[in-house]
Amino acid sequence: MTTPTPLDQQRRLVQEFVTADRQRRTRETTAQQQFAAGEKTATEQRTAAERTAQQQYAAAEKSAEQQYSAAIKQADDEKTRQQRQLQDAANTIGNGWSVAVTDLDALGVPAHDLPLQLNKASPRTPSAGAGAQPLAQFQANATQVARLYQEAGQLLLAHGRQQALRRKLLITAAVVAVLLAIAGYFGFQKWSYDQRIAALQQEGPAILAAVKQQARTNPVDSAVYVPIPAGEFLMGSPDNVGSSDEHPQHTVYLDAFWIMQTEVTNTQYAKCVVAGACSAPDNNRWQDAAYADHPVTDVDWNQASAYAQWAGGRLPTEAEWEKAARGTDGRTYPWGNEAPAASLANCCNFVNDTTPVGSYPAGASPYGALDMAGNVWEWTGDWYDGSYYSQSPAQNPTGPSSGDYRVLRGGAYFNDAEYVRVAYRYWYSPDDRDWNFGFRVASSSPGF
Repeated sequence: MTTPTPLDQQRRLVQEFVTADRQRRTRETTAQQQFAAGEKTATEQRTAAERTAQQQYAAAEKSAEQQYSAAIKQADDEKTRQQRQLQDAANTIGNGWSVAVTDLDALGVPAHDLPLQLNKASPRTPSAGAGAQPLAQFQANATQVARLYQEAGQLLLAHGRQQALRRKLLITAAVVAVLLAIAGYFGFQKWSYDQRIAALQQEGPAILAAVKQQARTNPVDSAVYVPIPAGEFLMGSPDNVGSSDEHPQHTVYLDAFWIMQTEVTNTQYAKCVVAGACSAPDNNRWQDAAYADHPVTDVDWNQASAYAQWAGGRLPTEAEWEKAARGTDGRTYPWGNEAPAASLANCCNFVNDTTPVGSYPAGASPYGALDMAGNVWEWTGDWYDGSYYSQSPAQNPTGPSSGDYRVLRGGAYFNDAEYVRVAYRYWYSPDDRDWNFGFRVASSSPGF
């Protein structure tokens, strides 16, 4: 049997590497195509649903307009009827007044001197052709005039009430229209949010399935690592979002690296303690079987760094942690821009305690990293500086050279949506431990 020469061995190694690289690219292309197809389907469904919601809103708005028009027409008809009654009453009053003037003339009393003359008037012989009892007739006509004036006043009051009712109808119709618009808007927003959360239940596991083919397992602690490719991403938050230390949002280039898919668990950390490379956490959970798969807590930055070195890696930089969490599109959370839900992350007191790592596949980041929002805060390797982003290097930033505090990322199970944003920065003394502080490990070139 011929022994391969070193050159042949190198050629074979190169061929195997090229073949493996080609297979990796093929898998990545397939995963990207599957993800794009799923995203396209979700977009089409969302577009169709938006169209349906808009049609329903338009129908509701049309119905409200019809009801409003009917109410206005009814009010106008009532106003016309009252005006006609007022005109009829005015005509009757005018006719009555003419008769009264005729009767007064028969009595010799001028119309403008009516009150005084009525008090002084006494029965007298009427003028020829004036009638038998002109005073009695005048009194009857005056009574009728007074009654007509009273009815006219009542009609005016009724007209005022009708106008007030019409104004109320107008205001009510306007309020109803506004409420319908608001209800339609928020109803559509809620429906869109529910549809997106439902889509993430399929997208997250699909990402994890694609990443699984590329993931590696560290034999030291059995931790799974996922690859983060080299390239640029958006770091920080836009000017109108977040705290000042998240500004300015800037583009950062990172070399390729690997990061643990989940946070370090109590079981994994216990191996480091047994090996004598780590000191025990400041709690009893790390030895409790009920919390074996929960993230280790009550460890300070120094303990986290010691574990990372024992496992053959290091704590991730702020930039590495943020890219692994959000990808390259500047999203707000690992899964996208939708607010947290109980199916996406352990935050916002949905559970009120830590949960086993990897319990939220729907909340996976674009690279398949899990629990990047909520569960426990995670130590990073960087010192904290609130103005660091204004002077951060454009390539592979590692934070300030010194400081008083180390940066934590990701938020904990009790934090609300604001604190579990991937760009949110938290800081603490590296010697401090807390019941919600944990970590995960990164590596530039793992040897496994």
